[in-house]
Amino acid sequence: MFKHAAKILIRTLLSVVVLGVVVVGILIAAVSNGPVSLSFLTPYLSEILAEQYPEVALDFEELDMLWDSKDKNMVFAVTNLSVDRNQEAVAFVPKVTVTFSRDALLEQRIAPSGLEFEGLKLKLLRAENGQMQLGYSYESNAEEVASAADTETIHKLLAELGQRQSGFDLTAYLQRLEIYRSSLYIEDLKLDRSWQVNSADMVIWSTEEGVNGQISGLVNLGGRPINITTNTIYDRRERTTTLGTEITDFPINLLASEIPDLEILEGVDLGVSGTINLSIDDTFNPTQVGFNLTVGEGVIDI
Repeated sequence: MFKHAAKILIRTLLSVVVLGVVVVGILIAAVSNGPVSLSFLTPYLSEILAEQYPEVALDFEELDMLWDSKDKNMVFAVTNLSVDRNQEAVAFVPKVTVTFSRDALLEQRIAPSGLEFEGLKLKLLRAENGQMQLGYSYESNAEEVASAADTETIHKLLAELGQRQSGFDLTAYLQRLEIYRSSLYIEDLKLDRSWQVNSADMVIWSTEEGVNGQISGLVNLGGRPINITTNTIYDRRERTTTLGTEITDFPINLLASEIPDLEILEGVDLGVSGTINLSIDDTFNPTQVGFNLTVGEGVIDI
């Protein structure tokens, strides 16, 4: 009798597994042909999010499920996502792709482990007293939604990214943030200089020690677009940042147009390749510069 019951149990489990595989296969085949609308789940999901995150107001219009062929994963496309705290806008993104955390789901929570969107406009401002301010804007329906964060808020955001000390935080499970085809405007009032990075792609991911990132794009220097790639490492405990910028055949004479004190370099027609490392303290002021560069062939006329 026991053997008979065991056979029935095994057959039942196998049937469930096979059914699950078939359902998953059908689901993947469906989303491979295009997004599958989950708008009927919007009211229920909004209710769950409101109960899970009472400190913020989350709102969105459409929810679609699709297959990410690059990462071989099921993701969700959300339209007009807005996040408010204390009746103030914290974030607004017209279109964002969300990957939900499996660990959070196992703990009966809904939280993102990855976010991907494009078209964001970031502005990094350093005041004359050295204080930093990070702001962003996003144009939607002819209206620009903007937000800003001061130095301490930036540290708080970086410190909490992907950390689960507080399971109620919306970013507690967030491991990766990808922003494509965006722009970064850097204004340094202390140096009285400004730069803009166009067509920028940014990837940020959480580590045990802190937050790493990479940004690549075109910077206009001396009227010429220069392609650069910068890797960043943020130490959560020390609250310090290291920037490593990779350059290839960078024309030295462009520095003369950016820094008046280097006017003598106008006659130096040489290309430089290598890495420039910059260390930044907890007030986002530079503390050390290092470099490993090689100089190509050229002409020096000074």
